[in-house]
Amino acid sequence: MITNFYQCPYCRRGEGVVAIDTAAAVVWLGQHPDATDFFVSEHPEQRVVRFDADRVDVKQCPHFISGSINIECSHLTPDDELQKEQAIIAELAHPWFADQDTDHSLDRFLWSEVLASDGDGTFLLTTPYHIQRVDCEHEDVEPDGSARQFRFYGRMIAAMEPDQFFLEFRAGAEQCWSAVPTGS
Repeated sequence: MITNFYQCPYCRRGEGVVAIDTAAAVVWLGQHPDATDFFVSEHPEQRVVRFDADRVDVKQCPHFISGSINIECSHLTPDDELQKEQAIIAELAHPWFADQDTDHSLDRFLWSEVLASDGDGTFLLTTPYHIQRVDCEHEDVEPDGSARQFRFYGRMIAAMEPDQFFLEFRAGAEQCWSAVPTGS
């Protein structure tokens, strides 16, 4: 089952949608039982996180900067007994990060700034951007009466002009890093 949980604020309605495929999430969790997180861009074979899942020409929204989504899955028996519980964090990123941030230091810096500002959009930049908290629940009922309950929550970041966002962001990160004294 495809569950939409994010709509880019800069795209036309119906475009820039991010969704979770709950059936693919169950398969992924079964194949990676010890995994705690994964970068979506490093696993193109995964079908858990989907962009514009109802479209044929699927592309990541051009405004999308970064996202971190916790995916929790609980399997309940027909008697509502908790049989199994799993969780994983899906990390999503604009292709710029793959080219410019191979060690993930800028992505980590971005998220430390977002969390330090409590996601209110008050860090570093003058170009328009949007941070949105997402939180939704979904349930798939199996033919035997058992159910899988899902919760997806986290934050998504989009920018009206991603190129300008990244210019300002990189300059701000480098300025912060140059202000940190180094040990001798």
